[in-house]
Amino acid sequence: MNGHKIINLYSKVAEITHEMLMAARLEEWDKLVDLEFRCAEQVRTLQDSDENEVLSPWAREQKVNLIKKILSDDREIRDIVQPRLARLSAMISNAGNQRKLNHAYNTGNMG
Repeated sequence: MNGHKIINLYSKVAEITHEMLMAARLEEWDKLVDLEFRCAEQVRTLQDSDENEVLSPWAREQKVNLIKKILSDDREIRDIVQPRLARLSAMISNAGNQRKLNHAYNTGNMG
């Protein structure tokens, strides 16, 4: 695969990652999940294609810039999603604890 095709693949990943960021900002969680699957597919294609490819200085610079953009968007997505995941985890934990208490008291009252 030539350098131009490699850069196109990185560009596709960068575009999808940016769409993921927009979905996270708008709290469109289903869309974010769908985009995450698309991104993973593109990354697999890229990994299969990018091995041992010697890039021109221009292509190398483009690749580095795209990777920086992808990582920046990914960092912002995680900054948006992590607190929400922590709250969801706490809610699930609290619900589980509540069920255990209900079960313990219901069991204790019956015996």
